[in-house]
Amino acid sequence: DGRTETIRSCTTASAAFVKEMLDKNSDNQKRRNALKAAVTNHSELTKHAMVGEAVDRHLFALCVASRGLNMEHEFLNKYRNAKWENVSGWELSTRILMMKKEEEKFVKEKEKKGFDHVWERLPHISFYQFWITTFPSVSSLMGGFMSIYPVFAQYKPPYRCQNGLDRAELSPNFSFQEISELTTETLFCKGFQPNQLGGCFFCDFSDELIQKCNSSSFSALKSCFGTSAQQNSTWRACDDYEYDRGIRNNVTNFRGEKWGNGRD
Repeated sequence: DGRTETIRSCTTASAAFVKEMLDKNSDNQKRRNALKAAVTNHSELTKHAMVGEAVDRHLFALCVASRGLNMEHEFLNKYRNAKWENVSGWELSTRILMMKKEEEKFVKEKEKKGFDHVWERLPHISFYQFWITTFPSVSSLMGGFMSIYPVFAQYKPPYRCQNGLDRAELSPNFSFQEISELTTETLFCKGFQPNQLGGCFFCDFSDELIQKCNSSSFSALKSCFGTSAQQNSTWRACDDYEYDRGIRNNVTNFRGEKWGNGRD
């Protein structure tokens, strides 16, 4: 009946993986093992939720709040004590249907016979705040991938040339220890010519124009952010950098073949 089950993502296993990633004395094998354990545990919790053996997230939050406030309520007491097979009539839906007019709401309610909720634009959060918060968050995801990449990669370069992301205005979103360790100023990063080795480019991003976007219209603000991001994101040739690809001769790809055979 549209129950939305609660899956606890912050488990002992997932916390152990995070701690392993932050441990400078750890190695990639330990980090892989910790991640595998966390994923396996999360998968098991998901399977339990799929067959209704978890807790509905909305009513769960109400129960927790009522306990914390020492409030007794007949409905919540019934929910806490009821068996799941006896509550099939408590219909709940969080299915998302986009509105034709984006200015009004983000999603529209679907369930009419039972419980439901709809996500609306909060009066104290402007569209500008929504986008300026979301954009850097998406950018930081790139940094997360860059940080976790060495855990799975067979080869980790001893250095990486600095690029625009290291010095961009959104640099705090890329402040990962793994990236810092891979970044260094060396003689190998000098004298690079764009027409050599297939080219070398980096993305130079600035949020100067984005900060000027201001409109009460969702569509207009969305368009402003898109245009500003395109105008302020530029792929530039890194003329002052050079990457020594000669070190690839000492490593193999995932097929066990040497690099540079035309298939990589």
